[in-house]
Amino acid sequence: MLRNSRWLRRHLPALVAIPVVVAFALLALLSARTSAPDLAVLCSNKAEACEAVARTFESEQDVDVLVVRMPTSQALAHISSPHSHGEFDLWMGGPAEAYTEAAAHGLLRPASSEPPNSIPSGWKDPQLRWFGVYGGVLSLCVADDVVAPASWEELAGSNLAIAMPNPSTSGTAATFLWSQYERLGSLAVAKDYYAAVGRHVGTYTQSGTVPAQLVAGGRLPSAVTFDSYCLAEQAAGAPVHAVYFADGTGFEIGSVGLLAGTKRPDLAQDFLSLAVSDRGQRVSATSSHQYPTSAALEGNLRTKLDSFATPIFGENIAEAGRHRAELIRMWEEEIYFAGDSPLGPLLRSGTLSLIAGVLAAVAGSVMALAFRLGRGRGLTFICAALPFLFPPVTWALALTYGPFSMNPYGPAIVIVANAVALEPVAFVIVVLALSAVSDRHMVEARALGMRATTIAIRLLAPNVVRGFAMASAVVALLALTDPSLTLIFGGPQRYFASDVLTGIATNRPGAAASALIMSIGVAALVAIPLSKALTARLRRVEPRHLRPPTTWWWGWATVAFGIGVLSLVGVIVSHLARPQPSLMFTTTTGVLLLVVTMALMLAGLIVVAAPLGRRGLRASVYVALAVALSAQISGGVLVWALHRDWLQLAGTRIVPPIVGVDSIYQGLVGVALAYLLLALPMAVLMIIIIRLRVDPLVREMRDAGAYRLRMAVELIPVIFPSLTVALALLTGLVLTRSAPAIFIDLGGKLSIAPLAIIDHVSAAEDGQAFAVSVVTAALIMALLSMAGVLWHHVRRKL
Repeated sequence: MLRNSRWLRRHLPALVAIPVVVAFALLALLSARTSAPDLAVLCSNKAEACEAVARTFESEQDVDVLVVRMPTSQALAHISSPHSHGEFDLWMGGPAEAYTEAAAHGLLRPASSEPPNSIPSGWKDPQLRWFGVYGGVLSLCVADDVVAPASWEELAGSNLAIAMPNPSTSGTAATFLWSQYERLGSLAVAKDYYAAVGRHVGTYTQSGTVPAQLVAGGRLPSAVTFDSYCLAEQAAGAPVHAVYFADGTGFEIGSVGLLAGTKRPDLAQDFLSLAVSDRGQRVSATSSHQYPTSAALEGNLRTKLDSFATPIFGENIAEAGRHRAELIRMWEEEIYFAGDSPLGPLLRSGTLSLIAGVLAAVAGSVMALAFRLGRGRGLTFICAALPFLFPPVTWALALTYGPFSMNPYGPAIVIVANAVALEPVAFVIVVLALSAVSDRHMVEARALGMRATTIAIRLLAPNVVRGFAMASAVVALLALTDPSLTLIFGGPQRYFASDVLTGIATNRPGAAASALIMSIGVAALVAIPLSKALTARLRRVEPRHLRPPTTWWWGWATVAFGIGVLSLVGVIVSHLARPQPSLMFTTTTGVLLLVVTMALMLAGLIVVAAPLGRRGLRASVYVALAVALSAQISGGVLVWALHRDWLQLAGTRIVPPIVGVDSIYQGLVGVALAYLLLALPMAVLMIIIIRLRVDPLVREMRDAGAYRLRMAVELIPVIFPSLTVALALLTGLVLTRSAPAIFIDLGGKLSIAPLAIIDHVSAAEDGQAFAVSVVTAALIMALLSMAGVLWHHVRRKL
């Protein structure tokens, strides 16, 4: 009806332009830097060390330096990609053998002249492509209450759980591989040793700086890492210490070099001069507890290495660089991927996700029945919706604390955290299935003398079973396509979504394509029965609700579930720290406003213009569900893959990149677009529901001869509460689902709340993770409360 409106046809161009205007207006409100930085530094050292040198350079040169942190192997893969050519000016941090590999592939630019320095000749490139500016000794970071092994061989034979950096992404791990290869003298023997150590690895981390933080946070008793990271945690008050083994150890020469694609070679040369100077090394070492390479500085790396009475491995940096890629490839294929079929991560993830789906469906079904049959519907709804307030990683982190005290690395915590976080989805689906039996049917059945249990068995049970099956499938798919939990809490196993993320970060062939095919294909299948059921429910026009028969014992289900969830909330609140002032809250607000506003506006245009007859409604619902169920992976991957370069038409640049440091707002627009691909189909479903509720009222008022203004005045109070509910749900979706954004590179200090929570959790900064989660939960609760008040007020008036 609205689709055939002359008013709509006349004003459609203006309505289409509104979202575009709003988008640009909201972008203007973002406080992120709108212009490109004067210098972009890719940092593979501790962020504090790179930032210290960058801030010193800024104060002296009056320029803006952007620092982006990335693990060494991931950084090497990043600068190897043609999409990133010219994105960064310098690469700073990470073992020198990675720099020799980069130099061999033409990724580094020789310095125009050698800056004054006191770096030993073996620790800098004769062709001036890289310079070693700091060092660290490979060690075992151990908790003070743990009996540490005395040698590498004892470590392999012990049962001590280890935090190990992943060689696919971390330079620290690559140094470990080379040190053991050189120590053992044979690739075959080294391979056996890697396998022996791998058998008691508790988790693989993306970065070499993180393992020491996990030991300091109490998650694991030991970690293979450079001693400087362990010493930094010790200096901060953590009960940890570094252990150096009697059978020798390796070390790193953390380096810096100019990237071949730099657009500002003169300024980059000046930064390089500061970084390699004694003054620059002193600034870096002071902030990171690392050893400077300069022979003129006290406590330099050479002095530290000479103090050991054990063998030192890794002196031949050129040889280590030549074998680096070979050792990483061997570790991946024969240790990490060994015994795993190409579908192994998918099958493993599918199994865990399905179990989580069943558990969430059980809880959702119980709460849906309690909502339908028990007393205190409002309390039941609040308890069922409570898990919606926090992201899965926050629930998982809370589960590691007492009284739950779950093992932080393994399938159990992944299953339970997904089940808790996605229970509201299961609850809504089962409530939707139960709506096939109206309240009037239940009242009439009770009037005929049927007992409540008989009503439940005969009328409700078939629909509960149907809803249970759909909820299990939907929750399983959402868990399958979310990499956040398995990335942090999955342990040493490979899982589908997190493996896709690692593959994309390291340029693994086929990673993006396989992710898109699997996620979209499975979502398309799951959406078939779900869209059929949802369409049938949307087409039903319910009479005014009557109070169905209720039983007191369903209230106990609400109490039992509420106690469990509230216990987890109590853990979160009791362990939160004071949130640190951060640009993250500003950028989160900007992205949130942009995504929610655009999603609601575009959804309104789509639904108003779309035919909502029987076939049109079914097709619209199916497409929206298929896109929404696959968007956690496909949204981020598509934005990452398709728009890292300028879009060109006939050789003319049309649209700038939206991903990477050189993009608009340094990746925030890409993040917003990835979230929009998730939020838009959900908004379409919500607006469809609103339109189906409003259409009968529009017809009645039009038949009564009401003018458009009068119709608008009458409809606004009806529509506004529903829009507020939609606003709250979309806000929760953006603030608790990190999957779309996790695939997008964000530059420097820019971040958003879901990504910040993941960063805090992965670094064992539990208090900060809880604090950010509580702040975002408070915003969602405020919007939901507002929606509830408005809804109650309108229902009373109607």
